Order: sequence, then structure tokens, then C-alpha cells
Amino acid sequence: MSQPLLNNKWQCVEFDPLLLKQTLPLDLTMESSRQATKQIWLYDSFDHSFSRNGRALIRVAGRFSIVNAEDLYTDAISCDEIVRHHRPVFEWDFAEGHFRQVLRSHLKYRAAQQLALTQLEIREFCVRNIDGKIVLRLLTETAKINGVDAVTSITAAPLLGYEAEAASIAKKLTQAPEFIVPHISFAERLLELSGQADVPLSPKDMIRLSPEQSVQSAVTQIASGMVQVARQNEAGIIDDIDSEYLHDYRVALRKLRSVVTLVKGAYSKEDTKQLKDVFGQLARATNRLRDLDVYLLNEAVYREEIPACLSPGLDRLFKDFRLERRRVIRSIQQHFQSPAYLKQIAAQQSWLSAAEQSTGARSTLPIEKVASKEILKHYKLIRKEGMAITPETPDEAVHELRIECKKLRYLLELFASLYGPADLKPILKRLRGLQNVLGDFNDYSVQTESMLEYLNSAKQLDKASAAAVGGLIAVLNDRQRQARSHVTERFLQFSDGKMSERFKRLFTTGKDRK
Repeated sequence: MSQPLLNNKWQCVEFDPLLLKQTLPLDLTMESSRQATKQIWLYDSFDHSFSRNGRALIRVAGRFSIVNAEDLYTDAISCDEIVRHHRPVFEWDFAEGHFRQVLRSHLKYRAAQQLALTQLEIREFCVRNIDGKIVLRLLTETAKINGVDAVTSITAAPLLGYEAEAASIAKKLTQAPEFIVPHISFAERLLELSGQADVPLSPKDMIRLSPEQSVQSAVTQIASGMVQVARQNEAGIIDDIDSEYLHDYRVALRKLRSVVTLVKGAYSKEDTKQLKDVFGQLARATNRLRDLDVYLLNEAVYREEIPACLSPGLDRLFKDFRLERRRVIRSIQQHFQSPAYLKQIAAQQSWLSAAEQSTGARSTLPIEKVASKEILKHYKLIRKEGMAITPETPDEAVHELRIECKKLRYLLELFASLYGPADLKPILKRLRGLQNVLGDFNDYSVQTESMLEYLNSAKQLDKASAAAVGGLIAVLNDRQRQARSHVTERFLQFSDGKMSERFKRLFTTGKDRK
């Protein structure tokens, strides 16, 4: 039976072909068979979606490819377009096809930015036995950064029938100190050497709570983490790279306000109100920009929703939205760089990092008990509100249910480290299903009102534009009704007997257990 290759990839910092040759058994010879050089631009999103998933987005001679991050050439999916500019790219910049589909799965609304430029020298070596037969091919890729050899990736490719010899050679390479079995991919290593390896802070990674931790300590840890998450997006908002920087900034502020508000008694009432008010004000300053981003991101969807004959009539609407966005983004850019904003948010960070904060009614209680009580309370409130919804219930009650679901989702996510991931997964899955329907209902409601406002306020709107916007309003209103019709179905899935028992089992503590 052939011996399998336990490892077929290595990295070497100061590579020389002689190092390979010296590692081989004496009865084997090595010769260079081919050589090539190419310049590679390495791209990734802000959250490093490609490298986190073992892929790399590269551009060679203007053409993009998605490749294996281990070697930058296998499993290649390429596009036909030639891109000469160096600006960030989005999935919608490319023609529909397999490449764009894969790109979309990684990026969604994110931009992919140039992160590293490398000159790659590729060489192939053939290893022959005493009979002159090739038993193994070794491919080396030496990356130059700023003109200096940075790292070499070595890949072994055994030939059919010579697996045992290849495994023996691979073992010797693994044992040689010059050749390192990599713990990160070749792409990640290049990003690291280019100073672009930092992945943005993730709330999941930052929030690690212990059950006996005090309420104030836990809430402060979460709030401080959310400010850091928000602030890491400021530069991307200022540079206007993609809409997700603002989205993530706003979500972080919402979570901060939620934990301070929902877990009452961590601080004094005055300080709790002050935190809520300040971060609420900061979030509201970006409301209009987020609305415009959503409308512009959905342009293609809106055009498909109305009859094709009306679609050209939306040109004026989106032209006006783009013009307004240019004005709003300039204002937001000034806002984020203003002394007032920087002073205000720095003051909040300083307060949260202080050795002592004001005490509240529940400051010293263990966080697990308090978090579980709040989670169970909000679940019961959702069940009560959801069961009261009928076809005749006013829309405002459905909006209230949406808000309560969002509060519960934030509590579950922010305090997830206190509970088992396997226990929370089915809960969050059902909750997201309900939230998706409620979110659609709310989005269509807000968008309908916004389009009505535009229709009533736009100056010198021609008949074709008015008809198109009117048609879009009718479609959005219909979609809103459809979304509402699914609310009860999703609610029942989230509030059935099994789910209720799961909540009681996970979140009932102490004397409340029966």
C-alpha cells in the first residue's frame, strides 16, 4: 500500500534551491524544469472574508481570480474582464457568471481592497530516482515585497506509482529546520509581511464573560467592546469605501445602548441615561446616510419589481438620491473628523475604562443570573405580544413585536459566552427566521413612507417619473402586506412548546427552577 503524504506544503524564509537538494536522499537528483515571474495584487474585504475561508482574491495582468490561499494558483475561478484601475471592487463590477457568484458569496455588499503587491517567482523542480524516473515535482513560489525576498512557498506533487518515495522526501523536508509546516496560508503570510494582517475586532471574540462576573463588570466589558468595534469603522466611513462600515458602526452602537438599557441597574440611573442619550445621538446623526445607502443598494431590485416600461422613470429618483448622498456623506465625513465628535466619544471611552463607575441596584449581582432573567422575560413578552396579533391588529403592534425580537436577539448574542453554543444555535435560527419577516415588514413600511415623501416633495417631477415612483410605492405596499401575512407562521415556529421548554431549561435559575 502506498504511503500517504502527511504534508505537502512548506514555507521557507531564506530560500535557496540548494536547501532542497541537500535535503534529498543521495540516490535522488533534482533539476529545474521551468521558471516564470508574475506580479500579483492581493485583495480582500475589511473583514478578510477570503483569507478567513481559505481563499484569496488576486489580480494578475488586470484579470481577477479567486484561488486557494495556500498556494495562490490551485482551484482558480477567473473572470474575463480586464480591470486597470486600483480602486476597491464590488461583486456588481463584474459580469454575471460563476466568478461573480463566488465573489458575491464572500463580499455581498463589501468592497475588496488592494492590500498587498508581490512579485512572485515561480519555479518547478523535478526529482528523479537512480533510474532517471521523475518521482516528485516541487513547485516553489518566492514572493518579493518591496523588491526583497520575503517568503517562499513549497508544494510537493507526487507522481502516480511513486507515492512511497514522495512520502519519504516529504518527511525529510518536514524534519529539516529550514522548511516550516505553515500554520497560516501563503496568502495570510503575504498580508502579514505587508502589514495588512490585522482582522477587525469581532464582538464574538471580544466578549468572554464568566457566570460569576458582576453585572457592572460584564456590561462595562460589552459596552467598551462595542465602542471599539464602532470606532474601527470610522476610517472606512470617512473614506467612503463601502456601506458596511456605517452599517457595522450603527449595529455596534445599538448593541451598546441595548445592553445598558436592558440590563438595568449596572450603573446609576443618571449615568445609564447619559450613555443611552450620547450613543443614541451619535447613531441618529447617520440615519439619513444609511437610508440612502439602502435605497441605492436596492436599485436593481426596485427596477425589477415594477413593469419594464416604468423602469426608466426611476432614473430621476436615483439621480436625486445620489446627489443627496454626496451632500450627506460630506457632512458625515466632517462629523467624524470634528473635534466635537472625537472629544465626545473619547470621553465615553474614558468613562467606561475608569477603575470605578457609579453603582446601580444590580451592579454587584452575578451576570449569568441577571442575563438569564432578562432573556426569559423578553421571550415571555414576545410570546404575549405575538399571540395577540390577528389580521385586524394595527401595524404598530407588529412593529413593537419586531423591536422586542431585536432586544432578545441582542441579549442572546451579547451574553452568548455564558451558555453553550449548541443550546443557542436552534434558538437563534428560529429567532432570525421571525426577525427576517418582521424586518421585511418594517423595511417595506419605511421605504413606502420615504417614497411617498419623495413623491410629494420632489420639484418638477415629470409624468414618467411620477408614474414609476407611484408604481414602486404600490409594489412596496404589496410586499409589506405579504410580509405581514407570514408573521404569524414564523411566530408560531418560534414560540411552540419545544422552544418554550428550551428557554425555561436554559434560562431559569436558582429559586425560579421547578
